[in-house]
Amino acid sequence: MPAVAPNFIPIQQQSIQYNQPVSEAANSAIAGLANGLFFVFFPVGSIVDSLLTEAQFQAQLGNPNPATWILADGRNVAGSTYTDITGNSNIPDFRGLFRRGKNNGRADGFQNPDGEIGLGIYTADQIGSHTHTYQIAGPFITVGGGNVWSPAFPGATVNTGTAGGNQTAPANLTVNTFIRIN
Repeated sequence: MPAVAPNFIPIQQQSIQYNQPVSEAANSAIAGLANGLFFVFFPVGSIVDSLLTEAQFQAQLGNPNPATWILADGRNVAGSTYTDITGNSNIPDFRGLFRRGKNNGRADGFQNPDGEIGLGIYTADQIGSHTHTYQIAGPFITVGGGNVWSPAFPGATVNTGTAGGNQTAPANLTVNTFIRIN
């Protein structure tokens, strides 16, 4: 066993004290360290979902100036590192949208059927092409194997009627999406 020098000094000289006031300088140093870690783990252009408002999110980062993370709301960020890297002066607007992963060459049947779409490009709502099949035979319409009485004549066109909500969407939870710009 190696000998330990007799003048060994422990790395931690004082015990941690809890519930003590922390100076603004210490808070700024901690926020700077957190922001530095964000830079390592989340480079410019990264996005993060949060249940915080933009003001709350900025406060957690120590309100850096210039801002490093902002709400992804389509605003102009000319002069930011994001603009320098991407050439885009406006960030994407994620408000009210679902995100979709880029194909990046995927061709196994699970890729976006609309093909390769550029990063940050908006795609509008759409419902996949489909057909509702029913037959009119005499005074009945056959729908899904069951007969429903109809005053329509054989061969007539019948409207199925309107059903459903305001959108086609999976179960979801609303969040704020932030993007790193500096």
